[in-house]
Amino acid sequence: MSEPPIPVPATNSVIESPAVSSVVPVSAARPEPVAPADLAPVPTRRERFAWYAGSMILASVLVVAGLRLDSQDLHAPFYYDLDSLLYLPLAKNIVENGTHWHNDRMGAPGIQELYDFPVIDYLHFGFLWLFSRVTPDLLVAYNIYNLLTYPLTVLTGMFVLRWLKLSLPAAAVGGLLYAFLPYHQERYQYHYFLAAYWVVPLSLMPALALCRGEFLLYPLQPDGTRQRRFASFSALWPLALGALTASAGAYYAFFACATYAFSGVYASLLARTWRGVISAAWVIAPVIAVGVAFHYPTVVYQSRYGVNPITDRWPEEAEIYGLKLAHLLLPANDHNLTIFSQIRALYSTPSRPVDSESAGALGLVGGSGLVALLVMAVLPHRRRWPEGPLVGLVLFLVLLATVGGFGALFNLLVSAQIRAYNRISVFIGFLCLFATLWWLDRYLLTHTGRWSIIRWKHIIWSLPLPPLIGTVVVALLGAVGAIDRESLGSLLPVLATALVLSAIVSGAIVGGARYFASRRVGAWCNWVLQSATLPARYPVLAGVFLIGFLDQTPYSWFKQKVITVTNQHAERFRIDKQFFQEIEERSPNARVFCLPYIAFPESPPVQKMQAYEHARGYLMTDTPTWSFGAIKRREADCWQREVSFEKPNEFLRRIVIRGFDGLFIDGRGYLPRRVEPGKTEPVSVVNPRERVHAIYADLVKQSTARLPEVVHRDGRQFFLDLRPYRDAYQRLVGAEEFERQARVERELIVPLWLKGFSLDEPFYDGELLVWGSYTSTLVLVNPTDRTRSIDISFQIGVEVVGEYHISITGLPGLTNGEFEVEKPHEDDSQSRSRHMRSQSLHAELPPGRTTVRIRCTPPPWFFPGDHRKMCYFIKDFHIQER
Repeated sequence: MSEPPIPVPATNSVIESPAVSSVVPVSAARPEPVAPADLAPVPTRRERFAWYAGSMILASVLVVAGLRLDSQDLHAPFYYDLDSLLYLPLAKNIVENGTHWHNDRMGAPGIQELYDFPVIDYLHFGFLWLFSRVTPDLLVAYNIYNLLTYPLTVLTGMFVLRWLKLSLPAAAVGGLLYAFLPYHQERYQYHYFLAAYWVVPLSLMPALALCRGEFLLYPLQPDGTRQRRFASFSALWPLALGALTASAGAYYAFFACATYAFSGVYASLLARTWRGVISAAWVIAPVIAVGVAFHYPTVVYQSRYGVNPITDRWPEEAEIYGLKLAHLLLPANDHNLTIFSQIRALYSTPSRPVDSESAGALGLVGGSGLVALLVMAVLPHRRRWPEGPLVGLVLFLVLLATVGGFGALFNLLVSAQIRAYNRISVFIGFLCLFATLWWLDRYLLTHTGRWSIIRWKHIIWSLPLPPLIGTVVVALLGAVGAIDRESLGSLLPVLATALVLSAIVSGAIVGGARYFASRRVGAWCNWVLQSATLPARYPVLAGVFLIGFLDQTPYSWFKQKVITVTNQHAERFRIDKQFFQEIEERSPNARVFCLPYIAFPESPPVQKMQAYEHARGYLMTDTPTWSFGAIKRREADCWQREVSFEKPNEFLRRIVIRGFDGLFIDGRGYLPRRVEPGKTEPVSVVNPRERVHAIYADLVKQSTARLPEVVHRDGRQFFLDLRPYRDAYQRLVGAEEFERQARVERELIVPLWLKGFSLDEPFYDGELLVWGSYTSTLVLVNPTDRTRSIDISFQIGVEVVGEYHISITGLPGLTNGEFEVEKPHEDDSQSRSRHMRSQSLHAELPPGRTTVRIRCTPPPWFFPGDHRKMCYFIKDFHIQER
C-alpha cells in the first residue's frame, strides 16, 4: 500500500511567532535522534506490500487458528448473550431496511424509534451493510466483519507506525500486537463496535503530528515560515480523519478530541505560539460537526416530542467504569500462564470496589512501555522526540481516565454522558507499544556488533532449539505449578513433535544443500551454507511478537475449550431459532406481546433474564411484530408497563383489543412462586401461562380447552396463540362493543415523564414512583382530535423536612395549579406516605401533545442528595376523562 509522508521533526523546522514576523527557531536543543526508519535500507514498493499483506495474512491465520474456526459455524453468532442481543437486531435492521433509527417490527403497539437512544457507529453500520450485499446471511456478514477487525487493526497500526518512522519489521510487530490486545478478545462480540478499534491509530495521527510541532493549519513554507492554508494537504487530511473518528462511535471520538486538545496545548507551550491550539481546534471541529450531524435526527425528534433522558448517566459512574492503572499492568484475564491468571484473580476479589470495566491489560510489551514512560515523567531527564510527547500524552490520558481523575471532574461539572473511561486503554496501548518498539528498533539498528548478523546456516542448524527450550521451560513451569496439568498434557506433545520435525527439516536442508553442491545449483547451495546472512533484529522482533502474542491472547485460544464455549452459544442460537421459526410458521404476521415486561434499553436483569433476551423474537423471524423494543417513557412503553401489571383477565382483554395475536412468556423472568388461593397476581409478578389457559377455558365453557401453544425445548419459554381467545371474547361482547373497547384503549391519555423526572421501576404491586427535580417536564398525549375535559389525581410528598412550593403550568383551564407540600420538622419518620398530600386538578386537554411544567421551590436549607436534584415524589397518578 502507499505509505504516508514521514513527518518532519519540529526541531528541524522553524516557526513564525504570532507577534513577530521574523523566523524564530523552535528550540536550540540538540538535534532529534535519528528515527529507526532512517537507519534501515529504504524498502521497495514490493517489499512494503509484502510486509503489509504478510502481516494481515498472519493475523487472519492466527485468528482462524486461535478461535478454531475450522470447527465453528459462521451461520451462528460466536457470542449469543447480553449486549450481543442489542447489536444483532441493529445489524439486522441495517441490512434489511438500510437504517437503524426505526423498526416497524419492534415496539408494538407502536414502532421502535431510537431517536432517544442514538447509536452513531455509522462506519461499522456501513461495513455490515456492504458485507450483507456479498452474503445473504446476516450472521455470516456479522461474523466476518468481527473477524476482519484483526487484519484491519494490523493495517492501520502498521500504517501509523510507519508514518512515525519505525522500520517495516518493527511496524509489523507493533500492528500485530496492537490487533491482539486483550481488550480485543474481551470485547469480542459482547461489545461488538468497541472491538472494532482499528480506527484508533488513525485518530491518533493528528495528535502526534501536533506534538511534533506540525501546526496542521499552518504548513511549513520553503522560506521557513508558516502561513495559514485551509486548502493545503496538511490542513485537509486531519479533517478526513476527524470525520472517520466521529463515525466509529462516541467513546473513541470523545477520547480523540481530548487527545487533540492536550496536543494543541502541548504544541503551543513548546513553540510559544497559539497556532498549536488553533490547529487542535481545527482538528476537533470535524469530529464535533460530524457527531452533531449524526445526532441531528435525535435533535429534531426531541424538539418535537420532548427530551427523553433515558441515556442520562450519573457522574458517579466515572468511578465505577473508570480506568485503573492496575488493569493496564496486570496480566489479562484467562492468561496462558496459571500463575499470571492467579495474580489477576487475586486482584479481582469481591472485597475490592466494583470492577465493572477491566478489559484494559496492555501485556508485557505495552506494559513495559507504560512503566518506562511513567518513570521518565518523574525523573529529571531531558525528553526529546518521541519520549517528550509520549510521556505527556500517556500521562494526560491516564490522569483523564483514572478513578477520581479529570474525567470524574468533567462528568461532575460538564457532562456525565461518557462514563466508561476504561475504554481509553486502546489509545494508551498504541502509544506504549510505539514507545517500546521505537527504543527496541533503534537499538537493533544502531548496534552493529558481532551479534547483529546471523548466518543462515546457524539458523538452519538451530531450528530445533526453540522447541527444545520451550519443552524445558514448560516442563519447569509444570513442575512448580505455574501451568496446570491439562495445559501440560497438551503442550508437551506439541513441543516434542515440533522438536522432532524441526530436527528433520534442519537435517534435510543441510543434507540437501550438500548433495546439490556439485550440481547446477551448487553455487546457490554453497551461498546458503557459507555466506548467506540475516540481520539479528528479525529473530529478535519475531521473539518479541511471539512472547507478546502468547501473553495477550487467552488460555482458551487454540484449544478445545474455545470450540466448546462457542458451540454452546451456537447451539443455544439454533434452538432459539427453531422455536421462534415455529411460532412464525403457526402465526405469520402476528403481533406478539412479550412477558415479563422489560424496559428498553439498558434495563437490569429480571430474575434470570438479561435485558435484551426478548429481542430474539425479532432476530429469528421475518414477519411477526413484537412488543419488546418500545423506548422507555414513550407512549408504547407506558402502555406496556401499565398492562403488564394488570391481573390476567384484564391483561388479556386489553392486549387482544389492542390488536395482539399472541403472547410470548419467558419463564426465566419469574420466580417460582405459588399463588395463594383466592388471590390473583399481576402477570409480571407470577408466570401467567396456566392462568391464561384457564381464562380461555372459562370463556368457552370447556374445562379442558387450551390455547394453541409452542413450547421451547428448555420447557420454560412459551408462545400462546391468542386468536381463539379474541374470537371467543368478541362473540361474547359483540362486535360493536369490542370495537368500542378497542377505541377506548387506543384513545387513552398517556402521561410521559420526561426531562427532570426519574422513575423507580414498578415492583410486585405495580406501583410507579416518580421523582421530580426543581424543574421537570410532563407531556400529556391526547391521541384524539378533540379537546377533552380531564381530572388529574395524585399523591405528592417529600423526604426532607420543610415547606415546598409546587407550581404546575402549561395546561389550559388548569385549577389548583399551585400548592405547598410540607414535612414537619418534628417528623423523623422514614415512611413516605405519612405526610403525602392528595391533590386533584381539573384541566382542558387539547388534541396532541401538551407540555406541562412542574416547578418545585424547596426550603433554603434543602441540599440535593445527588446530581438529579430530586426534591419531591409522585405516586398514584391517574387521569380520568369527565
